[in-house]
Amino acid sequence: MEQSEIEDVLQQAITKCQRDDGWANLADLGSILRSNGIKYSKLSTFMHDYSHIVEMRIDDSVVPPVVYARLKS
Repeated sequence: MEQSEIEDVLQQAITKCQRDDGWANLADLGSILRSNGIKYSKLSTFMHDYSHIVEMRIDDSVVPPVVYARLKS
Protein backbone atom coordinates (compact mmCIF):
# COMPACT_ATOMS: atom_id res chain seq x y z
CA MET A 1 0.00 0.00 0.00
CA GLU A 2 1.39 3.39 -0.96
CA GLN A 3 1.90 6.26 1.47
CA SER A 4 -0.97 8.30 0.03
CA GLU A 5 -3.34 5.33 0.37
CA ILE A 6 -2.30 4.83 3.99
CA GLU A 7 -2.86 8.52 4.69
CA ASP A 8 -6.35 8.29 3.18
CA VAL A 9 -7.25 5.26 5.32
CA LEU A 10 -5.80 6.97 8.40
CA GLN A 11 -7.82 10.13 7.80
CA GLN A 12 -11.00 8.11 7.25
CA ALA A 13 -10.38 6.06 10.40
CA ILE A 14 -9.87 9.16 12.54
CA THR A 15 -13.00 10.77 11.09
CA LYS A 16 -14.99 7.62 11.84
CA CYS A 17 -13.73 7.26 15.43
CA GLN A 18 -13.52 10.88 16.53
CA ARG A 19 -15.62 12.20 19.36
CA ASP A 20 -17.33 15.58 19.35
CA ASP A 21 -14.04 17.24 20.32
CA GLY A 22 -12.26 15.74 17.29
CA TRP A 23 -10.09 13.28 19.24
CA ALA A 24 -10.15 9.55 18.44
CA ASN A 25 -9.04 6.78 20.79
CA LEU A 26 -5.89 5.15 19.42
CA ALA A 27 -7.14 1.66 20.28
CA ASP A 28 -10.22 2.20 18.11
CA LEU A 29 -8.06 3.53 15.29
CA GLY A 30 -5.81 0.49 15.46
CA SER A 31 -8.71 -1.86 14.90
CA ILE A 32 -9.85 0.03 11.82
CA LEU A 33 -6.34 0.32 10.39
CA ARG A 34 -5.68 -3.41 10.74
CA SER A 35 -9.06 -4.27 9.22
CA ASN A 36 -8.02 -2.17 6.21
CA GLY A 37 -4.80 -4.15 5.78
CA ILE A 38 -2.42 -1.64 7.37
CA LYS A 39 0.27 -3.45 9.32
CA TYR A 40 2.46 -1.95 12.02
CA SER A 41 4.42 -3.25 14.98
CA LYS A 42 3.57 -0.46 17.44
CA LEU A 43 0.69 1.88 16.71
CA SER A 44 2.11 4.94 18.47
CA THR A 45 5.34 4.63 16.45
CA PHE A 46 3.32 4.22 13.27
CA MET A 47 1.32 7.35 14.12
CA HIS A 48 4.50 9.38 14.66
CA ASP A 49 5.41 8.62 11.05
CA TYR A 50 2.29 10.59 10.09
CA SER A 51 2.83 13.53 12.44
CA HIS A 52 2.51 15.86 9.45
CA ILE A 53 -1.25 15.13 9.36
CA VAL A 54 -1.98 13.74 12.85
CA GLU A 55 -1.40 15.05 16.35
CA MET A 56 -1.55 12.92 19.48
CA ARG A 57 -2.17 13.45 23.18
CA ILE A 58 -2.08 11.24 26.24
CA ASP A 59 -4.76 11.32 28.92
CA ASP A 60 -2.91 10.10 31.99
CA SER A 61 -5.72 11.04 34.35
CA VAL A 62 -6.95 7.46 33.92
CA VAL A 63 -5.17 4.15 34.51
CA PRO A 64 -3.92 2.90 32.15
CA PRO A 65 -3.33 6.13 30.22
CA VAL A 66 -5.32 6.55 27.00
CA VAL A 67 -3.76 7.90 23.82
CA TYR A 68 -5.83 9.98 21.40
CA ALA A 69 -5.18 11.25 17.88
CA ARG A 70 -6.81 13.87 15.69
CA LEU A 71 -6.25 15.34 12.28
CA LYS A 72 -4.25 18.53 12.16
CA SER A 73 -6.17 21.47 10.82
